Amino acid sequence: MSQTFNDGDPIDASTLQNLKTEVARALALSGVTTSGSTITLEGRSLNPGDIVAKKFYAGLANDGKSLSLPATSASNKNAVEFDIDYSAANFTKKPFIALTVASESNKTQFYPPVIVRGSVGISSAKGQIQNNGPARSLIIHFIAIQM
Repeated sequence: MSQTFNDGDPIDASTLQNLKTEVARALALSGVTTSGSTITLEGRSLNPGDIVAKKFYAGLANDGKSLSLPATSASNKNAVEFDIDYSAANFTKKPFIALTVASESNKTQFYPPVIVRGSVGISSAKGQIQNNGPARSLIIHFIAIQM
């Protein structure tokens, strides 16, 4: 418990140092950090699983290139595959991946993009999307989250 300041009492270096220590401890326990912060857990006995840091990585699928979807017809209903590369994230296990599409205005007749089952690895995955109308170009955004 930190000492209190009483009106009229002198403030000495020891009291200020104690206050600074208590504020630092409160910030550390609250999980508030800033960019470049170093977090250490010295002197604590933690069980595996006590601390699970999530890692996030976002980017553009297909190396950022537009994905061309051919017009849908009775003879052409094939899905177009695309690559999702998150190797720069240096994940240690398979992430959860969310996809979203950026499309031209008034050209939204396509099925939602999906992850190809069994394709998710620690550095990349495959996705696919199927058109439902005229030919179009899309850009697929992703976010990969290591839980």
